[in-house]
Amino acid sequence: MIDRIAIELCRHGGTMNGRLPVTYDDFERYGIHRHAIGPAVREAVALGFIEVTERGRAGNAEWRKPSLYRLTFCRSDHDVGDGTHEWMKVGEEQAEGVAAAARKAKAPNPAKTKSQWRKPPILSGDNRHSKSESLSAETTTTCVSAETTTTIYISGREDAA
Repeated sequence: MIDRIAIELCRHGGTMNGRLPVTYDDFERYGIHRHAIGPAVREAVALGFIEVTERGRAGNAEWRKPSLYRLTFCRSDHDVGDGTHEWMKVGEEQAEGVAAAARKAKAPNPAKTKSQWRKPPILSGDNRHSKSESLSAETTTTCVSAETTTTIYISGREDAA
């Protein structure tokens, strides 16, 4: 994960650290399994090696956008020295626990936390998909009549009884 972001930094001539675009497809072509990308990013961030400066988003070509990364051990436009080195804040004893916790953590999925603003709340424990029964003894569709416009039209006769 870190190596692939470093390759992107090299492609930009060592500049634009903090604005390095790397897509899931880029990580996959580099050899990281698609399902391992999210946990690997969380682990690298938790250990302080990288920073996600801007989260990307999936979608059609018009809305798709890659995540942007910064390597903390390399100089960026905002750094005064050689980088911010956040990885030094995590001790060797803590590193394995921090990495394991970060891999297991789930990032919030905005698609699964959709707003329910148009749907009325279900206040009872009833099944909202069940059909309600009509308790009326007589309705306009079940009333008894000797002659209706519908039967006259269907039969084609004016004097249907």
